[in-house]
Amino acid sequence: LIILMFALFGVIAVGGIYIVTERMTRPSRDLRASLENITLENVQIPDQLKGNNEIELLKDSFQKVLYQLQKSAIELQVFQNAQYEARIEAMQAQINPHFLYNSLMSISAAGQEKDITKVQEMCSQLSDLFRYVSTGGNHTTMEQELENTEKYLKFMKYRYMEELDYVIERIGDETVKVPKL
Repeated sequence: LIILMFALFGVIAVGGIYIVTERMTRPSRDLRASLENITLENVQIPDQLKGNNEIELLKDSFQKVLYQLQKSAIELQVFQNAQYEARIEAMQAQINPHFLYNSLMSISAAGQEKDITKVQEMCSQLSDLFRYVSTGGNHTTMEQELENTEKYLKFMKYRYMEELDYVIERIGDETVKVPKL
């Protein structure tokens, strides 16, 4: 009878320990399962997580960290986009004065040769090029960029004459947005 009592007491004790352990670890397992579903777009931890006070505090701390991580990721993306735009503008600012100087020298040389038609065409092309660069933001379609590139190459042909040959091949989708170069 004593052995049977000890066995029954042992089974009840093991069952009780199992139930208590299950109830104590359930909130931790629920929190871990919720954290596995977190993405940068969805950083919300479900509110149905209930448990002892420590688990609630841990959940709230995780939630704050996740919101800060999401905010930092968004700020980083905004910063990277701004940095990209600044680089493009800096490159254009470096190229434009050099290009203008060389272009004016070419026009001047053509004027000295008294080839008035050539000077008129060069001025018109230069005007079109600067109008394209100075209007409409930093992005354009591939079609417009190719048209501008062709105008630029025609203009450079006046300067380099037989030394410059080019071919423009148009393939793919020309409605794609690209940075102005």
